[in-house]
Amino acid sequence: MHIIESYATHCGLRIDKPWIYQSYYPMSYKHYITLQPAGGADVRDYGYWDEVIQYIQPELEKRQIKIVQLGTEKDRAIPGCIHTQGSTELSQVSYLINGSMLHLGVDSIGIHMASAYDKKIVGLYCNQWTRSSGPYWSNTKDVILHEPNRNGIKPSFSLQEDPKTINEISAEKVAQSVFDLLGIDAKIPYERVHVGKNYNDINVQNVPTSVARINEQQLANHPLIVRMDIDHNEEVLEEQLKQCVCVVCSTKPIDKNIIMNYKPRIQNFVYYLDDNHDKEFVEFLRSNAVSHSLLTRDGDEKLEKLKLEYLDYGFIFRKYIDEEGIATLKDQDLSKYMFKTRKKILKGGECYNSVSNLTAERPMASVNDFSFTEIVDNPEFWDFLDETYIVKKLDS
Repeated sequence: MHIIESYATHCGLRIDKPWIYQSYYPMSYKHYITLQPAGGADVRDYGYWDEVIQYIQPELEKRQIKIVQLGTEKDRAIPGCIHTQGSTELSQVSYLINGSMLHLGVDSIGIHMASAYDKKIVGLYCNQWTRSSGPYWSNTKDVILHEPNRNGIKPSFSLQEDPKTINEISAEKVAQSVFDLLGIDAKIPYERVHVGKNYNDINVQNVPTSVARINEQQLANHPLIVRMDIDHNEEVLEEQLKQCVCVVCSTKPIDKNIIMNYKPRIQNFVYYLDDNHDKEFVEFLRSNAVSHSLLTRDGDEKLEKLKLEYLDYGFIFRKYIDEEGIATLKDQDLSKYMFKTRKKILKGGECYNSVSNLTAERPMASVNDFSFTEIVDNPEFWDFLDETYIVKKLDS
């Protein structure tokens, strides 16, 4: 039973198509679709809207169709959209949806408004059945609804999920649904095969061959990560700390004067414990209350020895290796696969999307380039597989 039918039964009322109050919102674009990426609960916060927009925007732009993002002020601004979130009343939202060619979004009020206006709808569902909370007044030919593969398990009906089942929905399928309902003759050329658990961690990293001149907006309120483990340059590190707050990653001790002089600018010091680790340096960090983390790439036997040696110094984290992803991809023909990340690694005026492409000297076109790149089969690619979004190229 649909939720609205349950309400009608309990209230003894007849169901009819609603009348929705509208108020004007200035919109200079005649052709657009609306996007509501959030639904008021974390469980509905889909993690791959950037990928969906990246797929559909070029084809929509060819047809002069814009993407208008709806929502509240706290919602993250999705790149490639016209941003109205936080500047609209509910009545203005209804006005925008009524003027749209299609509504795209999660299970929320926008879908029900679009249904009342007989709009085409691409919807994402997770913690509810589509049959109980889907667009009630729509014609089935105008609607494509996506759910995770439940494997016979009921929805959670919870406002919190870990892991979130909505992220099992493929961005490629969502994007293709937009094309199909709009009658656009275009095919998404990829299928998703792997998303690392740390893919959604956005950050900017700098290899200290030069100082990164970067503003807070580009950092998205995150500290700059200085990769001293790739190039140990203390002069550049000192100059970088003058510019902004940093997380420092290193396999070697750093000049103690630099650390003490810029201690407020060091959000965390990540110290990799290799064969030449220095316990005295770790004691210095601890005794001077410098926030730090201990990390190692060593296997079980060496890790157990390190744990004993640093028993009084805190927990030692092992560098996460995506063993499941490696097992899935290791024996495949990698020429058929592409990958992207949300990382930006700066070095010498160039920008790279991964340590793998940095090692292979394959820079991105710009710091704003989040496109897919070919896979380089080097150790760094497998070490940081957990940061990647990998697709397989489909036969044309």
